[in-house]
Amino acid sequence: MRRMDPFDQRAMTLSLGLHVSLLVGLWLSTFYQSPQLEFIAYEIELVSPPPAEQAEEEEFATEEVAIERPEPEPVPPEPEPEE
Repeated sequence: MRRMDPFDQRAMTLSLGLHVSLLVGLWLSTFYQSPQLEFIAYEIELVSPPPAEQAEEEEFATEEVAIERPEPEPVPPEPEPEE
């Protein structure tokens, strides 16, 4: 009968192989370069129109706003208490 060994040699070998293959894959991926994207840059020349004659500033007449308030109703006198 085979005794259970807490350190399984086969599991250790497979784990080491997996990790080494992942590290090698990551290292090899650093050599791959994606193609550079080419951007088209347009040159735009901004030209402002010639200055127009400045018009006189309009002065707006200030209007006072009239608020109509209704006259309050007079308060009715309180009735005198009866004795």
